Amino acid sequence: MLFKAFSLNLLLTLGSVAASALSERDTSPLERRVTCGKNTWKIGGKCYCNRLQGFRPPLYRRLPFRAYVNWKNKCACNKSYLTFKDNTCKCALDSQKNDGAKCTDKCPGPYNNWVKEDECACDPKFIPNPDTSVPGCVRDCSNGAVPNDDSTACVCTGENFVLKGNQKECECAPDYVPGEGEDEGKCVAKCFGGATPLADHSGCECKAENFKLKTGNRECECKADYVPGEGADSDKCVPLCSNGATPKEDHSGCECLDANAHLVNDNRECACNTKWSLGSGPNSQICIPDCSNGATPKTDNTGCECLDTNAQLTNNQQECECKALFKPDQGSCVPDCLSATPKADNSGCECTKAHFQLKENKQDCECVPPFVPGTGDNSDKCVPVCVAPATLKADGSACECPSHAHLKGSGLECDCDPKYILTTKPKKQPTCIYDCGTAKLNPTFDGCTCEKPNTEFKQDTKSCGCKTGYTGLSRFGCVSDCGTTDAKWNSAKSACVCNVKAYTYTPADGTVSAKCGCAKATDVYEEGDGICHESCGDDADWNKKSRACICRKKGMQFNNGACACPKPDEQKWNGSKCVPDCGNDAQYDNKQARCVCLKRGMKWANKQCACDAGFTWKNQNKGCVANP
Repeated sequence: MLFKAFSLNLLLTLGSVAASALSERDTSPLERRVTCGKNTWKIGGKCYCNRLQGFRPPLYRRLPFRAYVNWKNKCACNKSYLTFKDNTCKCALDSQKNDGAKCTDKCPGPYNNWVKEDECACDPKFIPNPDTSVPGCVRDCSNGAVPNDDSTACVCTGENFVLKGNQKECECAPDYVPGEGEDEGKCVAKCFGGATPLADHSGCECKAENFKLKTGNRECECKADYVPGEGADSDKCVPLCSNGATPKEDHSGCECLDANAHLVNDNRECACNTKWSLGSGPNSQICIPDCSNGATPKTDNTGCECLDTNAQLTNNQQECECKALFKPDQGSCVPDCLSATPKADNSGCECTKAHFQLKENKQDCECVPPFVPGTGDNSDKCVPVCVAPATLKADGSACECPSHAHLKGSGLECDCDPKYILTTKPKKQPTCIYDCGTAKLNPTFDGCTCEKPNTEFKQDTKSCGCKTGYTGLSRFGCVSDCGTTDAKWNSAKSACVCNVKAYTYTPADGTVSAKCGCAKATDVYEEGDGICHESCGDDADWNKKSRACICRKKGMQFNNGACACPKPDEQKWNGSKCVPDCGNDAQYDNKQARCVCLKRGMKWANKQCACDAGFTWKNQNKGCVANP
């Protein structure tokens, strides 16, 4: 800013200096005759609206004057609605401003006055228009009052409102009061005694059921035939009811709380229904059923009932009679039985004898299938129809079966017991005989016999088989069981003989089974020779010709189950043959065929090497040295 001010002052100074220089120069007679108007500058015989205009046109175009010298040599504004004064272009009136297209009032609108510069003021009793989109001032109104159309006065637009004495605010009209809650901000009718303002607040009304407005239309009272309620209904009007009738819950009329009563006398009183009558004592205020002939009122008084379980109500629902299949007997109903017997509790008839049941008429008895009426001594009984060979017991109570037979599930037929079958010779044998299959039946028909030696009856096969410990059933019977398939019974020797001749038979002993094998457990069987011999081990093989174990290493002999040199105490195997055992200090020399000591000079004897008598081995000399 300081730089801009300095630059402007510099330009103005230069302009004044230039003007002075021009004035001092010689001018032509025509230039001296030019006369410039007011507010103009004369420079070099021409008039300018600004001293800088003649010297710095570009600078001038940047200045805000926008003025020119007209034909009268006076300054005029480029925009015709502006006036040139105070060295600039602006509106003719100070109360106006340039909006870029015309001059407009700084304080527009009605009742709005210009004070100075940009300051405005409303007329007395007026305020700036709250609607900023509308210029000017409006009447100063408050508390519900608003300006009229031309804003000359305040008016109250709300229903039942009037202006206060100050002609500026609103208040409720006479007989109206400020509303509350949802009616806040309104003037509602002045109502009391249960009356409330109408929706349009033009008066009062009684909203509660069965109320009406009193004279004056400001408070409520009960309608005709209605009275103020009591207790919980103290704020309601209830119907005027009597003689047992009570107001309905919605108070629309009277009702009879007794289900057996109905309304009479303009629906204001109660009377008992048909077949009901007013009770007495504790029931004096209710209607009870009108019952007779054994019928009594139910505990809930909804009708009559018969306390006798065998009785029922007649069609009129007020008297009792006996049910079907029952008859009167000394004031009660008992079963009307024929051949049947009355039950102990008199609930009906029953058949007490075995195998009897009630007929469809529920009064007589008949036999239960498959039982039929008996004959003779059993004529009063129901007896089963037995199917042969089953027969009827003497007392007629059931069927029975012959020996070794039993009744089937039906109790009318017989089945032979387990292990027994029906005979095919009923004239010679009993009905059920033992099932022997291919075996022979014993004389008492309750078992089987096997006549061959060492045989007995086998139940699972229903035939004769070998006894335990015997086998080989044939027409001659069974022989002793050797206990293994590797042996069989030899009748000539009366002993078990192994199938392999070289084997010896060993009978079973306790938990050990019978078996065949070599006599010695350590021996092995040579199948090619058919003999048992000792095991040749891993280093020898069996030789058929010599019938002995031959060692694979030539020179060794087989002995005690292993291969070794012939004289094991004196010989050892050197990898290819048996040689003398020279001990640890010597080795066998094949060329010399003797043991040679490893230390030169020593002599070998009895698997040991030593120096001659009088000599000692010296390592540093590597030989035997004479003793000192």
